[in-house]
Amino acid sequence: MEEAILLALKCMVKVIEGEPDGKKIKIAVIPAETKKFRKLSPEEVENYLKKVKEGKRSSGK
Repeated sequence: MEEAILLALKCMVKVIEGEPDGKKIKIAVIPAETKKFRKLSPEEVENYLKKVKEGKRSSGK
């Protein structure tokens, strides 16, 4: 599931105007184990955004 979230954020970062942050982007997940809808907190989204940004730096893009 983490890979799907990171892929979605990579796409959003390319098209969103301004600097994306955890307060502007809303993400929800439904884990197969629990089958319960859950919204990620702004802090969780921010952590994923950091991973996306780190990936861009390490790949040189």
